[in-house]
Amino acid sequence: TSESLGVFVILPSGETLNKIIVQQGLALPIDKFSGEQAAAGPSDGLDITDCPEYDDPVEAVTGYKNRDEIDICKHYKGGPEKTCFKGPRCTKKHILKHPDGWTLDRIAVMAKCKSIPLPAPDTWLKVLVTMVCHYDRVYVQIIDENETDEIPSFGAALPATTLPALVKDMNSLATIAAYQPLTVAPAQGELVAALYPLDNKWYRARVLSVTRADQTVEVQYIDYGTVMWVQAGQLRALAARHALLAAQAVRAALAGVRARSPYHHQWARAKRALTDMVQDKVLDAHVISREYDEITVELFDKDGYSIAEQLAATNMVELTPYTVVYDTEMHKVVVP
Repeated sequence: TSESLGVFVILPSGETLNKIIVQQGLALPIDKFSGEQAAAGPSDGLDITDCPEYDDPVEAVTGYKNRDEIDICKHYKGGPEKTCFKGPRCTKKHILKHPDGWTLDRIAVMAKCKSIPLPAPDTWLKVLVTMVCHYDRVYVQIIDENETDEIPSFGAALPATTLPALVKDMNSLATIAAYQPLTVAPAQGELVAALYPLDNKWYRARVLSVTRADQTVEVQYIDYGTVMWVQAGQLRALAARHALLAAQAVRAALAGVRARSPYHHQWARAKRALTDMVQDKVLDAHVISREYDEITVELFDKDGYSIAEQLAATNMVELTPYTVVYDTEMHKVVVP
């Protein structure tokens, strides 16, 4: 296709990776015509002229038919009067269409969700590590030790103010029954309700990319930082009340850590070691600095040992000096 290239990956042993994953039950084979069959042309009984005809090339290619063009006057050619030869008798819209056929169709989607305030430098807090994305980068949830479970009054339907309450609401039988499928292909940056295949539950997610060839969508679960490819059919429109709670995942960098070598396999080993140490664990964090959407922290396990020093002790990373960067007197301007 225009977005992907089908290949056979041949290993040094002479076997193909494609055949191995099929034999191990990790994938299904796709029946394709051989070269001779493909060169032979269409099979018997297939008439290439027996195809539907379209007046609109956009509809023929994408299956999408512009809905608002029926309200646009086809006789309007421009001019200061903003009308056609029919004058006030014409009830159509008098606007000029783009030569390429752009129209006024607009479909509102959910795209904005506020972020939680980043803690100030030199702050101590407890965090839950939800995702390890690199040897020195993780996603964490900041734990509020004063947080209490919501007990709504009878008949009340208030927006969730905690993540457990939000997840419970998104996976209730009533909410699942009310989910609406997406009316158009998801756009990059759009907020959706996405099914997480590993536990079959619904969570908030942001669309990162779309592959039209196999109808898969890359999403990031904004409350956990996890990135995953899911089927387009596993996405639903996000209800407005589910976007009110701030995104709970915060990206954090390990302070004073750098790679021991420029080779990716060593980075992968360090990432695996970090994952074994911190994944899904509650740690103490000391904030060193903060940027627009990231904090730099020291992480300590339940026994008080530094995670960075443990990585360095096993020759996974190198340590570098650092100090707390106070920013209370700084004035930063975010340029869009």
